[in-house]
Amino acid sequence: MLFCSQFLEVEDCERNASQFPALTTYQEHNRFYREITNANSYQASNDLSDALFAMYRYSDGGLEDSAIAGYKQERLLAAWERYNQLRQDIFSTPAAGVLFNWSMRSFDGGGNAWLKQMHKVVNDRNEALLQLLDLKRRILLNANEADYSFVHHLLHQEYLSQIFLIGLQKKWQGEEFSYTGSGARMIEQGDLLLQRVNQIRNPLGLHPNQVYFENSNLNSSNWQHYKIKLALPPLVENSQKP
Repeated sequence: MLFCSQFLEVEDCERNASQFPALTTYQEHNRFYREITNANSYQASNDLSDALFAMYRYSDGGLEDSAIAGYKQERLLAAWERYNQLRQDIFSTPAAGVLFNWSMRSFDGGGNAWLKQMHKVVNDRNEALLQLLDLKRRILLNANEADYSFVHHLLHQEYLSQIFLIGLQKKWQGEEFSYTGSGARMIEQGDLLLQRVNQIRNPLGLHPNQVYFENSNLNSSNWQHYKIKLALPPLVENSQKP
């Protein structure tokens, strides 16, 4: 809160909003943006939750499997649309004009809280798409080459989004700029999306007809761990030999 509340009486408040009309407008915009973003994010989370529990909720036989899968797809698409709206509020031309002309130096934190929220919107949108593509390949069985092309184009867009957010952070923070590193996570998400829609790979994004091993030894890769296992017999067996 930058100024005294216009609705709540606070004793010894020396800063009246009427004395700083420009900053007051910024503050009210902040509050409105935060509330509308939280509301849309909450609704998107509800849609994702409905999609996640659809199979369990209707497992008593109330709906056919195809109907449940269709309902799950409907909820995932609804979440996707809500995230698209949130994204529009960040990257549209009017929104970009407001953001890049924002007097962020007048606010504590250099806009980090706002930037964190923006990165979360981008990441959550990609997570929703990942679930949708997984449903298309594993359950609905209607994924095709068009999905692969779509993801490629989408990742070009996401790359530009990261450039936008880096530029915005530099504009807001100036010499105090310190990159948050969220672009690396976007690239990892992009790799997962491409693997899921790659027709050469199986629906889990793995190459078919291959055996994958895992181990609990964090100090060695899988192949090194199992090479040692195969090359060296257990000590117990060695001790029992004459």
